[in-house]
Parts: sequence; C-alpha cells; structure tokens
Amino acid sequence: MAERIEKFAKQWVIANVRKVPGLVDLLYEVDRLCAKITADARANGISGLELARSVGDIDDFLTIAYDQAPEPEMTFRDSDKARRPEAPT
Repeated sequence: MAERIEKFAKQWVIANVRKVPGLVDLLYEVDRLCAKITADARANGISGLELARSVGDIDDFLTIAYDQAPEPEMTFRDSDKARRPEAPT
C-alpha cells in the first residue's frame, strides 16, 4: 500500500507542480497544491492521513517539490518581446 501511495505522490508532483513565473506568495501556492493533491488522493482511495504517513508533512513535501521544479521554458507566446522574425518574401 505504501508503495502505491508513494508512486501516486511522485506522479502527481510530475503532473501538477510547476514554477509560477512572478510568484509572490509561495505559501498560498503550496496551500493550493495541498488541497489539490489531497482531493486527488481521496479520489484515488487514499486518505489524507495515508498520504501524510507516506510523504511526511504534505506542506513540506510540496514546498520541496516546488523548489525543485524546473523553471518554465519561455516560448514565443510567453512574451511580446520574443517574436519570430518576419520571413522575407
């Protein structure tokens, strides 16, 4: 059972934890992630207590996951300054 919960938590982090450009309030983001992982765990038959027993303090787990998440890659759509040059006609 513990392996199933650990696998769920790792996969959930990969699918859901992303750096937020310009994030001002990390605690708010971690609270949002905690609510989401707990709801998703319940939907998968895992209680909040079982999740906490597996990963430890959920806030700490997600704070570390957020800190380790890669920076988002900037794409041409992310910035008005990053525009593709016009192709010569």
